[in-house]
Amino acid sequence: MGFTEFTHSPISPDIIHSELQRGYRYYRNLTPELKERFVQRTSIFIENKKFVARKDLEMTDTIRIIVSACAIQVTFGLDSFMLDTFEHIVIYPDIYESPVTKQMHKGETNLNGFICLSWKDILAGIENPIDNYNLG
Repeated sequence: MGFTEFTHSPISPDIIHSELQRGYRYYRNLTPELKERFVQRTSIFIENKKFVARKDLEMTDTIRIIVSACAIQVTFGLDSFMLDTFEHIVIYPDIYESPVTKQMHKGETNLNGFICLSWKDILAGIENPIDNYNLG
């Protein structure tokens, strides 16, 4: 499945650092050296993925940074961090009906090359670090 409308452009490391420092607890707790590595990986991830907004969501740099940071956090201890199977990151404003299952989802992956996520639920997972639930 291909997407005709997507955002695919780099974001400067300074902007990534500022956004993560402001709103991403995991990043704030890293050492300066690890922060540099985290920003570098987040930047590379952003440059190599196509971000697709759905249901009138406006794709912003903040969304691309936070979603990418979630992927980097999960893979941070690994050599390979690009999730090469997935070319598109599809973001819905809230839960959505999956075109595949016809059920409501907060997130899913598809081996046709995309990850779908609910922005509302990404934020909820980040904002509550003790509930053992983080969609990202």
